Amino acid sequence: MRRSLVLVAAAAALLAACGRETASGPATGAEGFPTATARYAADYEMRDSATGAVTMQGKLYRDGAERMRFDMVQNGRPVAVVFDAANRRSLMFRTGPDAPRAALVMPHQDDGLFDQIGRWDDWGNDPEGPPTKVGEDTVAGLRCEVWRSPAAEGEAAHEACVTRDGVLLRSGTVGAAHPDMIATQVTPGAPDAALFAVPAGFEVIDYSPCMAAQAAAMEAAKAGQRPDMAQMQQCMALGQRAAEIMGGFGE
Repeated sequence: MRRSLVLVAAAAALLAACGRETASGPATGAEGFPTATARYAADYEMRDSATGAVTMQGKLYRDGAERMRFDMVQNGRPVAVVFDAANRRSLMFRTGPDAPRAALVMPHQDDGLFDQIGRWDDWGNDPEGPPTKVGEDTVAGLRCEVWRSPAAEGEAAHEACVTRDGVLLRSGTVGAAHPDMIATQVTPGAPDAALFAVPAGFEVIDYSPCMAAQAAAMEAAKAGQRPDMAQMQQCMALGQRAAEIMGGFGE
C-alpha cells in the first residue's frame, strides 16, 4: 500500500509543479519579470548539477499559462503528465501501443517534484522575495534573461534564464557546475489541443477522494479516533490499481 501511494503522490506532484501559476492566472511577480504567454513545444534535459550527466529527458507542450503537458520515459515506459487548470486537477497516463487504456486523476497540489519548473512559473512570488535580473544569455538558440531568486537561510540561491514570453530555458543552483534543467530545442506554435485531454476510450481513475480520506484518517488517528476502515480498504485497492496501471512509475 505504501509503495502505491508513493507512486500516486509522485504523479500528482509532478503535474502540480508544472502548472502552479494557473491557480489564479499568470502572475506578474517582480517588476519586469516575464509572464507566461508563449505557446510552444520544448525538449528538456534534467541533469546532475555536479557532473552534468543527463538524468531524464522529456518534452514539454505548453499553451500559454493555461495548459501544459510533459512527456517522458520512466523505466522504459512512456508516460504523459498533464495539468488541467480549468478543473484544478492533474492527469497522468502511459502512452504507446502497449499502454493500459486508463488515466489517473489527482487534485492540484502546490508543491512537487519539478521544483525547477514550479519555482520559475510562480513568477516572482517566492516567500524569500522577488527575483532580480542579473544578465542575459542564449539557450537553444533563443535569447533569455537571467533571473536570480533570493536564497533561503542555509540554502543556495537559484537562477533561471527565461524568454520575454515566459519560456523557461535553463534553471539551477547558483554556483553549481551544471544547470538542473536545460532546453535543447524549442518549437514555437500552439500545441494540438488533443494533447491536453484524456485519450478517447480511456478509463478515468479518480484518486482525489482517497487523498482527502487519508488526510482525514491521519487527523482522526491524532485525535485517538478510528478511521473509516471500509473506505481505507477501498482506497488501498484503488491505489494498487493505480500502481499497476502506471507500471512501476518512480521505481
